[in-house]
Amino acid sequence: MPNIAILASLALALAPAGAGANAFSVKPVKTMVGLKAVNLVPAPAGSRVAVALESPVVRIIDANTRATLSEFKEHKQTAMAVAWTHDGKWVASGDEGARIYVWDPKTGKRRQLLPPGHQRGIHALSFNDKGDRLISTGKDDTIRVWNLATNKETGMIPGKGVNFYGAMFVPKTNTILVATIGQGPQLYDANGKLLASFGGHNGQGCLDVALGSNGRVVSAGRDNLAQVWDLKSRKRIGNLKGHGDMVIWAAVAPSGRVAATGSVDGTVKVWDTVNCKELAALPQQSFVGSPVCFTADGKYLVTLDQYDYVQVNGLTPGK
Repeated sequence: MPNIAILASLALALAPAGAGANAFSVKPVKTMVGLKAVNLVPAPAGSRVAVALESPVVRIIDANTRATLSEFKEHKQTAMAVAWTHDGKWVASGDEGARIYVWDPKTGKRRQLLPPGHQRGIHALSFNDKGDRLISTGKDDTIRVWNLATNKETGMIPGKGVNFYGAMFVPKTNTILVATIGQGPQLYDANGKLLASFGGHNGQGCLDVALGSNGRVVSAGRDNLAQVWDLKSRKRIGNLKGHGDMVIWAAVAPSGRVAATGSVDGTVKVWDTVNCKELAALPQQSFVGSPVCFTADGKYLVTLDQYDYVQVNGLTPGK
């Protein structure tokens, strides 16, 4: 009965993390046994989550009810990358065969298939504010910019050996925030001009970046650290210490105050991004590094358990 043990070990009460940080709890609501996933991405509002399954299916679930709302089934290989438009109207997903689709999360119906571009699978996807541009980060060490109105590639940023991982449009700008192994977090403009290399992570680089509403960037490092940065000044605020192995994923709650990270040490950790203190550790999580996903309503943290099943955890109070 492994689920009983998991539920018992994950019932955590979190102590206050310093001035201004309210005590809150994280505890499991439901482990969705049989629903094996590789990525979790929240909708921009409410409690919906796009779940990229190990099978070549992307499913929209409601974290509150755990109901399946729709499925997209046209991928032939696992879709590691998923993104929502800012209005929640469309979802993009990119698979290991470098195919990128845009589709309707309400119906699961395809809107468009982008033409061939990347030579290898897709790491990450991100829409701009208007939803008319999409950037894709590929395992071929390139970022490509797509015009969705014309269904054409309009630009390509070569990594030149820096090893691009996650990349995202910075809201209300045309700049792109990128996780790289070579230079840690980097900033580019939409034309591919390098604006800044943040460094950090003891020269080992990072595998994911997340951006909070308060302008703080959290980077997931290969040196077992997550780091917090100020986007405007591009200076490091502090280190998030506690993982025993590489940090693979990072997410920031809607408030910007709380972050979560997933590591190949089999834990997910929850942090205060202001004072850089650990708030909680969720044990028995995915040993390839659990994706982490705060729902937009701030009520749930969605992760993967040790069997890579989707696990919905409640946050009290919501973050």
